[in-house]
Formats: sequence, structure tokens, C-alpha cells
Amino acid sequence: MHDDSDPPRKFYAFKPTEFERANEAPRDSIPAVDSQPAPDPGVTPAHRGRIDVRELARIALGGRPALGHNAVANRPNEVHGILRDNLARDNAAGLYNVSLRQRRSRRLRDYLIVVAVLNAPIGVVAWLSRGEQIVLVLLLSGFVFFNLRFAWHVWAIMDDY
Repeated sequence: MHDDSDPPRKFYAFKPTEFERANEAPRDSIPAVDSQPAPDPGVTPAHRGRIDVRELARIALGGRPALGHNAVANRPNEVHGILRDNLARDNAAGLYNVSLRQRRSRRLRDYLIVVAVLNAPIGVVAWLSRGEQIVLVLLLSGFVFFNLRFAWHVWAIMDDY
């Protein structure tokens, strides 16, 4: 296969220090060399009273009203009409009809079912091992641990569902 030739070498340098002038400046705006600018008048004295923020805001506004001169004018357009039609169609379909009836929680029912189903084997094993004290102690501790842990999880950690 034929090897591609190397691209031409690039030369890098700093940008020019002066701007390129696209248009020449008009001749009449160039000040004469022999004219001197007027001397700086310095700081002009202000009135001796207190500075009021409201007065500064009035001066900054330049005589215009403080509010409302820059407000957005919401003019009706086709988008507003489309949105109004969509809202009317959704209201007619009943999409925004919300019932205020509070739903009953299934938490107590589910808690009682799980406790009954999972504690039944522990109770059966405890009844069968009547004479073994260590088995009864271990089963009782498992029973207490499971019920406390499950009650904490259902009633304190989980949200209502």
C-alpha cells in the first residue's frame, strides 16, 4: 500500500502586537497635533447635606418611573391558545379530578401476616423441645430479636404504603 506523504510543515509565531485596520479613520475626526485638551476640572463640590439612597436612585433612573418601564408584555399568541385547548381537553377527560378520600394503610395487615407466618415455626419448635432449656432460650431470643427488628422496620423506617 502506498504511504501518504507528510503534511506541509506549520510555522507557529506570536500574534502581531498591533491591530489590523480594516477601515481607515475619517480625516475630520483626527484632532490637530497642536491642539491641547482642556485641563481636568477635578472633583466638583457636592451639596453638603446627607446622601439619600432614594435621591441616588431617582438620579440614576433619569426621570423614568421606577417600576414598569422594563416589564415583559405577555401578548396572547398561538402557543397560549394550544395550551388553553389542551387544558380544556384534560379537564373534560377528568384528569385533574382528585378524590380527597384517604386510602387505608395495609401496613398493619401485612405486619400481622408476616409475624404470624414467621413466628409459627419458632412456636412449633419451642413446643416440641419442652425439656431442652438451651433450645428454649435460643428460640425465645430469636423470637424477641426478630419481632423487635421487624416492628422497628415496619413502624419506624418504612413509610405508609
